[in-house]
Amino acid sequence: MSLVPFALESRDLIRRILDETKTERRCDLSWHRLEAAEGVVSQYSAEDGGLNVRRLRTYTVVAVKAWGARFGGGGVPQATSPKGFVGLILPQDFKASKRLSLYREILEAEAAGDVAPTNGVALFDGRPPIRWGSVGARVTWDEALEFVGRVLTKNKDIAERLTGTVCESPDPECVAKAIEDSRFRPFSASLLLRLAYEGRLDEVTHEAREDGLKNSWILALESLERLMVVKRTIERIWAQGSTPVFVVKTSRSTSFCNSTLPDIHIIEDILRSRGDIEPGFTARLFTNVNEYFGLKKTGGPRLYPAVNGVSDFYQSKVAVLSTFVRLRRGGFIFKVEALYRKDLVESADEVKLAGSLLSRLATLPLSGEGYPLALMIADSNARISESEMDGVLRALGADLVPESRSVLRV
Repeated sequence: MSLVPFALESRDLIRRILDETKTERRCDLSWHRLEAAEGVVSQYSAEDGGLNVRRLRTYTVVAVKAWGARFGGGGVPQATSPKGFVGLILPQDFKASKRLSLYREILEAEAAGDVAPTNGVALFDGRPPIRWGSVGARVTWDEALEFVGRVLTKNKDIAERLTGTVCESPDPECVAKAIEDSRFRPFSASLLLRLAYEGRLDEVTHEAREDGLKNSWILALESLERLMVVKRTIERIWAQGSTPVFVVKTSRSTSFCNSTLPDIHIIEDILRSRGDIEPGFTARLFTNVNEYFGLKKTGGPRLYPAVNGVSDFYQSKVAVLSTFVRLRRGGFIFKVEALYRKDLVESADEVKLAGSLLSRLATLPLSGEGYPLALMIADSNARISESEMDGVLRALGADLVPESRSVLRV
C-alpha cells in the first residue's frame, strides 16, 4: 500500500501550518548583527556522547561512550578523555530510554571536566543537562535517597569496591559522598550491575516495592549522579575562566515565539523574507532556572535534592544565556546556550553578553554551515557503530539471538 494518497489528503493542511509565519508575524524578533571579535579563543574544548542498545531475545545490552578533547589555537587536540560503559538494563522490565540519556550525560560531563580549557569556551553538544530529573509522582527526593542509603549500608562490600565511601547509616549525604568518590561511572549503573551479579537486586527491588517506592530509588540515584557530575564539571570550567557553551543542532523549542512551530522555523522564515543572510543573533538571559524552564518563581515542591549543595547550585548560582545565532554568512541558525555564574551576570546587558560570547565562538574553526568543527570531531569519536556493538557482544560472549521478530519471519 502506498501512503502517497494519504499525503495528498494532508498536503494543504501541512503547507498551511508550515506557512503560518507568512501570515502571522507573532514573533517580536530582535535580531542583532554579530560583530567581529576583538580577540580569538586560544583554548577550547569539545565533547559528545553516543549510545547503542542491542535488544536480544531475553535481555538488553547497552553501550555508552563519551569523548572530550581540549584544543589549542591551531585546532589540534592537546588532550583527550574517552569514557565508556557496557552493561545491562536493570531491572530488565524497567524503561530504558531516559535512563540511558542520563548515563550518556554523566559520561559526557566527566569527559568535559577532564579537558576543561583555560580562559576559553567548553563546547557541549545538545541542551544544558540541568533539569532536576525524576523520582516518581508520590515520592520525595529524601525518601528515595534514604532508601538508596539503606541499600549502600546493607551492601557495604559492594559499595566499598565501587567507592571509598562506606555508609554506616541511610543518610542521603552519604549517598552523595559515595557518588562523589566513586571510581566508576556511571556509579548508579555499576551498582545495579554488581547487585545483580551478587544475586541481591531482586531482594532490593522487592523491598522497594513494599515501601511504595517501586523504581523511584533508581531514578533518584541516577538523576542525583548526573546533577552532581554536571555541577562539578561546570564549577571546574568556571574556575578556569571558561564558559560552558551548549550547541543545539536541532531545536524544537517554542518558548521564544510562542507558536505551534519551532522558534527556529519562524526566525529563519522572517530573516529569509528580509533577505538577511549576515551573521547575527537574538538572546535572552535567564537569571534562574525556574524562569528558564517556564516555572513559577515561588511555590511548588522542591525540584532539586537538598544534598551536596545541588539544590543551592542550580537554583541560586546558575544563569542561562539562551540564543539563536548564525555564525557564518548564509550559514545555518543554531540554538546556543551558555551557563554563567549568576552573581557575575545578574545585572548584565543580555545583548552585549551574547554578542561578546558569540563573536568569540565565531573565531573557532567552523564548517561551511557555521557549526564548530571541534564538535564534529567529538561526534565522530563518540559514535558507537553497529560493527563496534557487534564487537562488544562478541567480547561479552553474549547470546546473539535478537529480540524476537522471528515469528513474523522478518
